[in-house]
Amino acid sequence: MAKLLFRKKSMDRISSPDEMRDYLRVTSPRLWMLLGTIILLLAGFVFYAATSRMESTYPLKMEFYTRDLISGEIPFDRMDHFSVGMPVRIAGETGSIQSIFASARVRLDLMPDTSADFEEGLYYMAIGEGTSVSIEDMHYLRYSNGVWTCSNLSLQQQLENRDTRVRIWSAEDEALAEGRLATVSDAEPYMVAEATVMLDSEETALQPGRYDAEIVTENTTPISFLLN
Repeated sequence: MAKLLFRKKSMDRISSPDEMRDYLRVTSPRLWMLLGTIILLLAGFVFYAATSRMESTYPLKMEFYTRDLISGEIPFDRMDHFSVGMPVRIAGETGSIQSIFASARVRLDLMPDTSADFEEGLYYMAIGEGTSVSIEDMHYLRYSNGVWTCSNLSLQQQLENRDTRVRIWSAEDEALAEGRLATVSDAEPYMVAEATVMLDSEETALQPGRYDAEIVTENTTPISFLLN
């Protein structure tokens, strides 16, 4: 009986058409607009997270000899952070890492006789002060960030702990001329890691020399980054 009374009272409250219209007004247009905006924002975030790219790059200097020989040093203690196939950008060209290997080099404590600055790059060095030297008696040197290095480990025994006179030529000087005299006071071996790169293009406008480059160590989407 009590249930019937409560039901009758409810029916009496909505007996007129105007009151029934009030009961059916559940949501307002403003609420739908707010809900639609939230849905659009979520959809836009998902689209951005699934399609945009996040890059991490490592800058380095690379030597370009020929299309088949582009190399650059990477930190030996971070060698595991790089892998074959990683994209590389160098002077507007693109390529990928072909190999990564560790090698030993000799760091030279070298003091030129003249105060003229050396440009970064490759040089030839011969032990002694003579100017008549065959190419077989020369060693490749690399000058970078104020440091002279050589990949010939036999130089350590020849130059270690004694002042040795040497003559240096620029690798770009085909005539060799007279070169420049210097003194090597010490030679110390150290480990490096080196990455070689193959360009994507069959033809390139790059000339042999030293270039700024960067290795793309990570290229992922934000959503993959968040899931990982």
